[in-house]
Amino acid sequence: MGGIVSTIYPILSIVISTSFSSCELHIRKTKSIPRLSDFLIGSILGAGNFGRIREIRRETDGKWFGMKEFDLLSLTSTKDAEIIVNELECLKRFSQNTPPHPHLLQFYASFRESHYIYFITALYHGGDLRMSYRLGEKYNEEKTAY
Repeated sequence: MGGIVSTIYPILSIVISTSFSSCELHIRKTKSIPRLSDFLIGSILGAGNFGRIREIRRETDGKWFGMKEFDLLSLTSTKDAEIIVNELECLKRFSQNTPPHPHLLQFYASFRESHYIYFITALYHGGDLRMSYRLGEKYNEEKTAY
C-alpha cells in the first residue's frame, strides 16, 4: 500500500487496535479480535463515500449484525481518515450506555483485515433519518416527540 494509505495507516491502526470495548465480547464471547471469516456476508444495505454497509450473520449462533466496511485504498486524504476515526469514536461513545439507547446505533467491535476496516454494529433495516427526509417523509408532532 502506498501514497495516502502509507501516511494514514499508522493513525488508523492505532485507533482500530485500541477501539475494543466490553461490547466486543458479544461478538465472539472471547477477548480475541473478530475476523471476517466469523461471519456469513449478506447483501449490501447501502453505500457511502468510503465503503459499504452489509448485513452479516455470525456463523456460531446465526445472530445478525450490520457491518460497515471501509476500503483504505479509496481514501484520498488524511481528512478522509479523520472522518472514519471520528465516526468510530462517536460509535464507541454512544455504545457505552447501559442499557443501550433505543435510538442510537449499537457498536460492538472494529477490526482490520488487508486494506479494509470493518465496524460491527447492530442491524437496522429501513435507512436513516436523512434518507427518509430525502424521500419526502413528513414528521408530525406525535412522531417527532417519541
